[in-house]
Amino acid sequence: MKRRILVLMQTGVTIGLLTLIFSRTGFAKDAARVLTESRVGWVSIALVCALIVQLFQLWRWRICMLIQGIELPLLHVLRLYGLSLFSSLLFLGPLGGDAVRILLLIREGANRQRAAVSVLMDRISGLGALILVAGGFTVARIEWFAADPLAAGLVWIFGTYLACSAALLALSFVVGRKGWLEHLAQRVPARTALIEMVRAWDAFSRQWGRAAFAILISLGALMVYLTMFLACAEAFGLRTGWRDIFAVVPVADAFAALPVSVAGLGVREKLFETMLHRLSGVEMNAAVIVSLAGFTCMSLWSALGIVCLPGYCRARGERLTVRELQEEAVGSK
Repeated sequence: MKRRILVLMQTGVTIGLLTLIFSRTGFAKDAARVLTESRVGWVSIALVCALIVQLFQLWRWRICMLIQGIELPLLHVLRLYGLSLFSSLLFLGPLGGDAVRILLLIREGANRQRAAVSVLMDRISGLGALILVAGGFTVARIEWFAADPLAAGLVWIFGTYLACSAALLALSFVVGRKGWLEHLAQRVPARTALIEMVRAWDAFSRQWGRAAFAILISLGALMVYLTMFLACAEAFGLRTGWRDIFAVVPVADAFAALPVSVAGLGVREKLFETMLHRLSGVEMNAAVIVSLAGFTCMSLWSALGIVCLPGYCRARGERLTVRELQEEAVGSK
């Protein structure tokens, strides 16, 4: 029941925001002009960048799996990752895709905690890269953001999020090394699961070579991701520089990751048009088109993940639909 209420709320917010954007006077005319004048070469570059991002993320997850002692053939990992990507489109975002990834590893015989931690560490690696790269771009453009009160407020919230995330990572590292959770009282809820999760995190941090490599891959993935939006901006004639795009995208994505809309749709677009229009004088409709183009590039490769289902079923010797997989993921939480 709670999940249905959340789905209805997210769907309502998404429809409301997109309706507000698309019904704006002149949007259809501007969108037609921008799309007509688009440059195919830059669109192709954006699509290639989106593919590279997905491959980097696949590579990073496999490293996190190996750190947790989960060894599977690369082709099979590709199938699992493809299914999780496709599921994320129908399962309302990355968290749904993560739930499917954990379930798929459990179905392969992996320990539940280690499967969950492999996905958690994959996300933490991405967060580490975000703190390093996005933090750097934000600090470099702080005076630019400060020119508009709304943009400055959004960046302040974004900076607070990055600072708290960094502090939490540091704290969890110390707790894992000191073994403080071992002294928790037996009556503490989920004590065993919590201790196993921290032990797994400690194992991740101790394998600093692989952990550092995972973060390095994340840095590459994030830079290519930002380049994808830059290519979209070039494709649709957005008159702004790469520094503006690289500064705005992480902030917009951070707010779009909040579970208030379907896959961040509507939220990301409103932030794009607001910040780029207020700070760079970009046409609001053009900014929305670029945001939607970036989302579409990533979603197209995610949608192709469905082609992994037949191979997965053959390898498992069973018949399975994506809907059944998602229902099983919900039931296993």
